[in-house]
Amino acid sequence: MAVELRAAVHEDEASVLRVIRAALESYHSWSGGWVAPADLNEHERERWRTSDPARRLVALVGMRVVGVCRLGGGESATLSLLMVEPGSWGAGVGSALHAKALASMTASGARSARLTVPARNLRARRFYERNEWCRTATPVHLHEWLDLPMVEYARVL
Repeated sequence: MAVELRAAVHEDEASVLRVIRAALESYHSWSGGWVAPADLNEHERERWRTSDPARRLVALVGMRVVGVCRLGGGESATLSLLMVEPGSWGAGVGSALHAKALASMTASGARSARLTVPARNLRARRFYERNEWCRTATPVHLHEWLDLPMVEYARVL
């Protein structure tokens, strides 16, 4: 399966929201019955629209958006979102987005990066640990909007 990466454009918004919703709905399987917030589309639409267009990526297989990534900037960059629709897990989509995100953060001058991930999302945590992210000493904290315990990871770029 060939994965194409490109900067996200305004016309990708519906596809991006679809990927985010599908990825978040998969949380039910490991979270003990967690349900996505009712205002998910509105919340993510606003975050997407207000994020820097130069720091948003999509992954496509064929003509279909199957993954999305959003970066924060600064000396210590933030990988604020990396989600792949469940039907594309294990196909290299997340790895391709991750590699492009790291390259973009490095090119912007960042020397380190941070991210948070739900504490019980062991699949995502293993992915980041395989990719040289280390759990920080920041205590587990509750994500205000998702209402899920989160852990923080960091890495040198």
